[in-house]
Amino acid sequence: MKHDLISLGCVPLKTYKATFLRDIDHDLIHHYVRGYFDGDGCLSTTRNTWRIDIVGTKDICDYILSIFKNLTGSTVKVTPKGNCYYCSISGINYVKTIMDWIYADASVYLERKYGKYLELQKAFILAEERKMRLWCELSKSMTGRKLTTTTKEKLSIAHRGKKKSLEHKQKIRASNKIRLENPKLRKLRSGDNSPVSKLTSEKVKAIREEFLHYKTPQKQLAIKNGVSYSTIKDIIRRRTWKYEE
Repeated sequence: MKHDLISLGCVPLKTYKATFLRDIDHDLIHHYVRGYFDGDGCLSTTRNTWRIDIVGTKDICDYILSIFKNLTGSTVKVTPKGNCYYCSISGINYVKTIMDWIYADASVYLERKYGKYLELQKAFILAEERKMRLWCELSKSMTGRKLTTTTKEKLSIAHRGKKKSLEHKQKIRASNKIRLENPKLRKLRSGDNSPVSKLTSEKVKAIREEFLHYKTPQKQLAIKNGVSYSTIKDIIRRRTWKYEE
């Protein structure tokens, strides 16, 4: 058993040597992260602000943080602390998204930390109710109020997004037409030819197949391929990689 544990990365004096086990099936990663969170993680709240802290080696913190970034889109860095590293994410929306993922289909967990997760869920419901109540009060206060023409224009632009002028639209259409008609320009910085693309046409086909045929959740596809949730959503809806089958 000792040698089996060492082969899986559980080595003696692992405090400063431990690495994230990368050969885990992507459907089981959240169970692994939950186990690590129960040991070296913390869920806390201060003045209605919720926060997750993870402590460990740089490799573990980097990998877990990359998962959290794909789930929430937040930008947080790993910070050295003595002989180890830690990362933290705050904000009730970010924290709830992460904790929902960690405790999805959970049957084994530390009761004390699961209790904090239940407190988080109650706090989130209360926060949403408070937002709705404030919005209703604001709507009532605005009823019958006369707005200036300038204020109406600002509210209209904020509601629908600033519109482009007709001349600007024509320039964009002309530019897109030239690019589509010229194969060299069309393929210059898109798809497999893009120097910054994390995906290839084969990976894109696999993503669409997994989503359509195996109903794999988009968040899991994002974590598996090392990209954001919005990237996966755009691929599935063919907003990007349009020319791939």
